[in-house]
Amino acid sequence: MVKFIFCILLAMSILVSCGKTDSPEGSEVVENTVDNEESEQENQAESGGISSDEPVENEDSSASQPSSGDEENEGQSFSFSDIKDFEFYFSSGVGAWSTEFTVNDDGSFSGGYHDTNMGETGEGFPNGTVYTCTFSGSFSQPDKINDYTYSVSLESLTWEIEEGHEEIIDGVKYIYSTPYGLYPGKEFYFYLPTAPFDQLPEDFISWANNYAYSSPDERPAELGYYGLYNLDEKVGFSGYPSPNADPQVRIDFIVRQTELRSDVLDKKLDECTTQGDMNSVSYEIYTLWDDCLNQIWNIFKENLDPDEMDKLTEEELSWIEEKEQAVTDASSEFEGGSLAPLAANSKAAELTRERVYYLGEYMK
Repeated sequence: MVKFIFCILLAMSILVSCGKTDSPEGSEVVENTVDNEESEQENQAESGGISSDEPVENEDSSASQPSSGDEENEGQSFSFSDIKDFEFYFSSGVGAWSTEFTVNDDGSFSGGYHDTNMGETGEGFPNGTVYTCTFSGSFSQPDKINDYTYSVSLESLTWEIEEGHEEIIDGVKYIYSTPYGLYPGKEFYFYLPTAPFDQLPEDFISWANNYAYSSPDERPAELGYYGLYNLDEKVGFSGYPSPNADPQVRIDFIVRQTELRSDVLDKKLDECTTQGDMNSVSYEIYTLWDDCLNQIWNIFKENLDPDEMDKLTEEELSWIEEKEQAVTDASSEFEGGSLAPLAANSKAAELTRERVYYLGEYMK
């Protein structure tokens, strides 16, 4: 569609000569254990002042329990070893509080919860208040629901220091809590990166997606990352490569995220009705791929030896010079007219995307 509009506008510009016109240590460690096979969960937690209501039944069975269709669920294409390089996050999206954990090959996991409130002060703790919890536990082995959903149960969950215990360290009050987002909870779904966005519960999307896509029209076709959904509490975790993950895992993840977002913008560009909108969206596509390239480059700097990095830098500088010349040439065809920004942005995006795919394979 864009190419069609582009060609029409090009023809018009020639005919009418179109003119020229942007943790602290406690005094005593108490182990607390939750056994989710008990018939009731007592003493519901208040995690760092954030209330955790009693578990509720899932009202939307079509969303919380994905259909397996006609599948016979042959084999298992997901295991905990698939996510050994990933860290799962449940947060407000602005860094005020978060629960984070990693999962081992056998389904055991460990992590922490924290909520820092520097404005919550008092006598003896002028530096604020921190709600915190260090925890560990284990999931049951995953059972396949459909091609992108696997069910697990929370078999155990323990935390080091008794809920409600308080102490002051270096002018900060520490209040020990429970693992917000995991407790209370018994049944969970793991979603694979290939999960179709339109088949996922809105409760999961609103938490796990961290509001990156504000409306259904701005959502990519696939989730793009591992997800964990607490069916009892209706909250979701997002799984991203940890900082210490294999470099290629991080690169592949970045590229796939960029592809999914680019697909959304490509569709938006096709639907543009004004030249100004085309120029704006095409620039957004270019900067998206340029950001991706820069992220890959930072991973290279962290992992390649200096000599190899020097050689690759020379090659990159040469590529940048060639790219800029190609962009200038594409723009000059329109002599500064209204089509020039679209031509320049499109060429820059095309070449940068090609470079991303080249560098994305470099460390394999």
